[in-house]
Amino acid sequence: MINIKQFIATKNKFFNIFQLFGNWSPQPLFLLVHITLRCDNVCGYCYQLSDDYYKKYLAQDLSFDDFKKIVIDAKRNFFVMPKIHLFGGEPLINKDFSKMLEFATLNNVKLSFTTNGNLLNIFYKDIGSSSIEQINVSMNSLEDFYKIKTVQDIKRIKININFVLTDKNYKEIKKIVDFFEFEKANINVLSFQHAYFCKDKININVLKDQIFKIKNLKTRFKILFLPYIKVNDLEKYYNKELNNFSRNCNIPWLGLNIMPNLDVTPGGGVLGCNNVIGNLKKEKIKIIWNNKKIKIFRKNILKNGVCDKCLGCCHRQYY
Repeated sequence: MINIKQFIATKNKFFNIFQLFGNWSPQPLFLLVHITLRCDNVCGYCYQLSDDYYKKYLAQDLSFDDFKKIVIDAKRNFFVMPKIHLFGGEPLINKDFSKMLEFATLNNVKLSFTTNGNLLNIFYKDIGSSSIEQINVSMNSLEDFYKIKTVQDIKRIKININFVLTDKNYKEIKKIVDFFEFEKANINVLSFQHAYFCKDKININVLKDQIFKIKNLKTRFKILFLPYIKVNDLEKYYNKELNNFSRNCNIPWLGLNIMPNLDVTPGGGVLGCNNVIGNLKKEKIKIIWNNKKIKIFRKNILKNGVCDKCLGCCHRQYY
C-alpha cells in the first residue's frame, strides 16, 4: 500500500508526466472531500480561518446521500478508483461520519482522512472495522500525543503526524522527533509543515540548526518537511522571495476537491485552487474532470505558472 502523502511529497516530479497531455488529464488519482468546514479547534495558522472563501460553506455539512453519490460516481466512471480523502474542518464532526465509513467499507472503497485527533478515541471501533487505510493527524504540541493512543494499535493503518511550524514549536523539532522515537510510536511519517502565514516569527538560523540536528538520525518513521525547501533557500521562502522558485504545480492534473454542497474545485482545494469548476448536483465527476473551466485553469499553469496566491503552498513544486 502506497503512502500517498509521502509519495506526493517526495516523488512530486514523477507526476509531471500528466502535464504532457497538455490541459487534459486521463483521470483523477484522488478526490479530496470536505465533509464539513466546521472545526472544534481554532488554530492561528489555519488558512481556512483567514480566507473568506470558506465562510459560505460553514452552514452545511456533506450529507450521507451526497457522500454515497460521490463514491458510486467515482467507482463507476473511472478505470482506477480514485483515492477518497475525507477532509474538513474536522471531518469527525460530521454526524454521518460512521455511516460514511460503513458504506465505503461495504463497497470495498479505501478511505483516508485528516483530523486534529480530538475525537479519534471515540470513533476507534468504527475506524478499526472500516476500510480506512491512512490517517493524517495534525498536532500542535507533544501534549496531543494521547490522541493517537488507540488508533496506533490498528497496525494495518498508516498514521502520518503533521506539525505546522509556528513560533511555539519550531525550536523543538529535535525534541519532537526524539519523543516519537522513544515512545516507539506506530507512525509512518512525521512531517513538519512550513506555515502559509506567521513566517515573520520564525528565526531562520534556529530552524536550520534544528533541521541539521535531525538530518542524519535513524528513526523508525520517515521525516518530511512540507513543502520541500532546501536548507540554503529557507531565507528566501520565509522572506517571501518566492519568485526565485519554480512556479509549476501538477496537482490540478491529479485530483479534485469537493465541498459540502458538492461544488468542485481543482486540485487540493486551497489558495489559488479555490475556483469552482462545476457542481456534482448537475454533472458527473468524469464530465467535470476535463470540462472547459478546468482545462483553462490547467492551461494557465502551463503558460504562466501558479498564481501569486499559490506561491507559498505546500502542494506545489519549488524546484
